[in-house]
Amino acid sequence: MNKVILLLALLFAPQRFIHRSEHINPSAETLTILSRDMKVIAELDGWELATLPNDTVIYHRSQTHFAPTHSLEIAAYDPVRRKDKLIYPPMPIQSVRREFIDRVAQVYKQRGEAWFREHNHHGDPTRFDSMLVGNVMVNAAAKMFSFKVRFGDPENVADPLPFSEDVQVTCGPLAPLEEIKCKEIPAP
Repeated sequence: MNKVILLLALLFAPQRFIHRSEHINPSAETLTILSRDMKVIAELDGWELATLPNDTVIYHRSQTHFAPTHSLEIAAYDPVRRKDKLIYPPMPIQSVRREFIDRVAQVYKQRGEAWFREHNHHGDPTRFDSMLVGNVMVNAAAKMFSFKVRFGDPENVADPLPFSEDVQVTCGPLAPLEEIKCKEIPAP
């Protein structure tokens, strides 16, 4: 069955590369990038979110399933040059993220070190829960893409925070890979 799907992708896919995803667990996948002659170009630890007009793949990096928090990481892979780059979260840390980290640090301080030992928790406020909300939107004319992220997850029983915040992220330009930078602002 998998070979039939790949054959159909070869016949109908407009892009130069074929993307095949294999589910591992609720927090992980392997994304295989193939050339049109079926040679493996790359095996990426994550799942595809978008493909840019220049064939660069924007993907959600896999996460440790049983970790106390899950911090969103988004990367870009250029299959032509075979280069990979973590593009999100942005570094250096921007003000929206810094303010949220400071709020998480206050909650963590109130919990005390014993709570972290008892709950097998890392205790690092920079590794707070964050998740993609909705889709990655590519605007080729503006040479950028954007997405929404939710900081914090009040429903996470392994790391209950009494607050969350939605953040709008804009990244660009679309190429070259080394120049892609993301900016976080509070979501409207």
